[in-house]
Amino acid sequence: MPTRGYQGLLKLKRQVIKELPELNLPTLVIQSQQDQVVRPRSGRFLVGQIKEARLVKLPDSSHIATMGPEVDVIAREITAFIDGKSK
Repeated sequence: MPTRGYQGLLKLKRQVIKELPELNLPTLVIQSQQDQVVRPRSGRFLVGQIKEARLVKLPDSSHIATMGPEVDVIAREITAFIDGKSK
């Protein structure tokens, strides 16, 4: 990635992180626990910053969770979230 592009990405990341606590709406964070790309602490961080966030951990899925063994769990959690029945 060119240096300018990388610097822009870092600037955007800082801005998003700064604004996370301002989010005040139900948020569902679904995270694969076997992900080799996204660290587990990322999901915990998001939930810690967003007032109404809930974390669903997928113990057996990897980076592309929607193609993994827990696709039914993902569908069920998203449906419950949309229907307002999320825990």
